[in-house]
Amino acid sequence: MGNETVYDVAVIDNRRRIESAQTVVEARLAADGEITKVLSVSATASVYPAETLNGEARYRGKVCYKALYLDGSTPRALDYVSEFSGAIVSDRVKTNTVCAFRAELLDIDVSAVTNTEIKAAAVVEITLIATESENLRYLSVAADGVYTREERLAFQTQTASVSSSFTETDVLENLTVKNVVSAEAKAVTVKRIATDDAVEISGEAICDLVCEGEDGLLVSLRSAAPFTEVIAAHGVTAGDIVTADVVLDGVRVNLTEGEETTVEIVYELTATACAYRENTFTAVTDAFSVENELLKTGEGVSIVRVLRQECVRESLDGTVQLKDDMPPADNILAVCGAKAIVTSTVSDSGRVLAGGMVTGNIIYYCAENNSVSAASVELPFSLLLSVNAGEGDAIEVHAEAVKSSVRIRRGNELDFRAEVCFDVTVSGEETAAVLVGLETGEPRPRPDCAFSVYIARRGDTLWEAAKELGVTPEAVVGFNPDVVVPLSGGERLVAYRHLAGES
Repeated sequence: MGNETVYDVAVIDNRRRIESAQTVVEARLAADGEITKVLSVSATASVYPAETLNGEARYRGKVCYKALYLDGSTPRALDYVSEFSGAIVSDRVKTNTVCAFRAELLDIDVSAVTNTEIKAAAVVEITLIATESENLRYLSVAADGVYTREERLAFQTQTASVSSSFTETDVLENLTVKNVVSAEAKAVTVKRIATDDAVEISGEAICDLVCEGEDGLLVSLRSAAPFTEVIAAHGVTAGDIVTADVVLDGVRVNLTEGEETTVEIVYELTATACAYRENTFTAVTDAFSVENELLKTGEGVSIVRVLRQECVRESLDGTVQLKDDMPPADNILAVCGAKAIVTSTVSDSGRVLAGGMVTGNIIYYCAENNSVSAASVELPFSLLLSVNAGEGDAIEVHAEAVKSSVRIRRGNELDFRAEVCFDVTVSGEETAAVLVGLETGEPRPRPDCAFSVYIARRGDTLWEAAKELGVTPEAVVGFNPDVVVPLSGGERLVAYRHLAGES
């Protein structure tokens, strides 16, 4: 020990879910022609930080609606973008808080349909995830004559918060289609790693196209464009833990006719990432002095550490039963609006258990009456994902239905399969009490007994025994030469004293 008390400072960055809010975003989709049958209405939602104030994090977002309908027997599509904005209020938000938002489209409702307009409303949940920074001044070394108990604590420091916008292009060649009716796109992040002064994010941009074939019927096409985006991030080193997400900002589809028909799909994407470095500090958690009373000031510190962010791909199967008043299916034309919603997450047997629902619309053809119809999909799931999570860990799960297929079992019964990517973030949190202040008080009164006895508890060290007996740890060993630490519990430890005035 030194002659002076020493304090150090740890900069602790805690990434945690702060708060969620829901909003309803409405839209009126006006058709150019006549709406004779609605086949599918779907939407995607995205949200971005706008401004951070003390006690308030503002955001802006958009819901991109897509509707597929028949104008007589001609398939047509509607696209509409509804913008929205708002704020999440929390006293945990400061002006320097690094905020990130995630939008989850929970439900979409078609409230009214006329021959020229579709009125729809989407329920969007916005979640604020923030990195809270705390400068903790803690006692690291006590002066001579003070005996301390110390604990080594692990924490994380944010080394970077970066973003990048980029495009990815895919081309589908040698096609037999007349035009593209509808395009539904999404982005999936499958890997994120830290390198020296950069973060690398890999994933896949996916677009499901509904086209009009040469025979006038609908035809499904699928684009899957892998991407890897490297973002400069000064100060990041290999081994840092990275959380990252890629959001689809828009998609452009260009059809070119010639000797062969091609479709070019251009994805507009934004990647955001944060990197965290593992650190430790050793703090004094308790102290005592044989000679003096101590005036101790303690503080509870909460430490959140991102343990992992992983992508897991699973296949989900189910059956769709056509209603009695619906025509039988002879040919599957497309699956539109397929999406996965996670409604519950929990740690189960050391892994992540996720529950939720896959929804969508199956577009099919009936030869008997030469008609095109649609059936809705609602496939509940409860999956034990191959991602480690301990009891009490914070778990975030986001899911995307990346591929769907349908097989006709019988005319009124369809087998549905969806491939779903689950993006899982697991964080651990612990709370520790550390000393942030220590002063020497009045001299301790001298014991008036010739010896003291302490019955040890399991796991005790010399420090606990010395504190209870009121002697130094060295004295405990001197009085009890056969002591073995850590103590197993039940040992009788003694301390002897020479009392003044004895003859």
